[in-house]
Amino acid sequence: MKRSKTPSFVTEIPLEASPSQEATLLKRLDAARRVYDACLGEALRRGQALRRSPAYQAARAMPAGEKDSPERKARNQAFKQARQAVAFGEYDLHATAKQFGYSYLGDHLDSLTVQTVASRAFEAVNPYILGQKGKPRFKGRNQFDSVEGKSNSSGLRWKENRLVWNIKSGSGLTLEPLIPANDEVIAHGLSSPVKYIRLVRRKLNGRNRFYVQLVNEGQPYRKPQNTLGVGPVGLDIGPQTIAIVSQTAAELRLFGAELERRAAEIARLQRQIERQRRANNPNNYAPDRWVGSKGGKGWVRKKGQPLKGKRIWIISNSQRKAVGGTVPATGRTS
Repeated sequence: MKRSKTPSFVTEIPLEASPSQEATLLKRLDAARRVYDACLGEALRRGQALRRSPAYQAARAMPAGEKDSPERKARNQAFKQARQAVAFGEYDLHATAKQFGYSYLGDHLDSLTVQTVASRAFEAVNPYILGQKGKPRFKGRNQFDSVEGKSNSSGLRWKENRLVWNIKSGSGLTLEPLIPANDEVIAHGLSSPVKYIRLVRRKLNGRNRFYVQLVNEGQPYRKPQNTLGVGPVGLDIGPQTIAIVSQTAAELRLFGAELERRAAEIARLQRQIERQRRANNPNNYAPDRWVGSKGGKGWVRKKGQPLKGKRIWIISNSQRKAVGGTVPATGRTS
């Protein structure tokens, strides 16, 4: 897929999606997956036909020659004609993918997104046909996690600091970004021209999280303390340290030196919470006079041993505050 040659950088911003919006996004991602698999299969079929064609075999047998030499130009022209004979090209795949706009998939995808998905399939197959990479795989359900537009003028675009995705059926989708306050990096990205955008889904803790990636024109933001220098620099990376040597200085740094080591504090807090739990639930622990099958004093008793009934755990307000207020102050059974 041909893009502008001007410098670019990416600004990623999380998105806020309601349950209905998430369902719409998942349908559109699955529609894009179906288009990708169909284009991938067609590209593989045409790529294999290209390999078997006599014109391609004859082009391979031609002398390569030097760069910009007549032999090199003639060989490249022969390869081009062999590709045109079997319609193995990015724009040929665009023409094939155009048919999906007239099917039910056109109710979920705009034409520019279909073209970028087709280009993605071609870019996966072309290195395989050239022997540079392995055979690309088809995408299974819930395995297609990103789509992108071709420009910021229609389809999937960034408009008024929002992600807007409209399709020909009139079904529009607008997602609000979660922009942190006083973030200079994101502020720089929002103030820079946007070439096109990319919608990304990530699965975090069993839930779908959506992000927008703005492909901006220009140079990325550089913090004032991060200055650029000129000259050779050597790095020696160890398990816990990194040595930096240049022509003017040498330094040994510790990984994560700014992170506070809180192991002792965490251990003390865990002992405090355990004391509170035992004080609030004495009947849930084995007493001195009873020895269970897996131990005696200090062990959580089994159901019915030595007392009958379920274990009821009481969580006090002080215990709830000790764990950060994440545990409700109500009893639970086990």
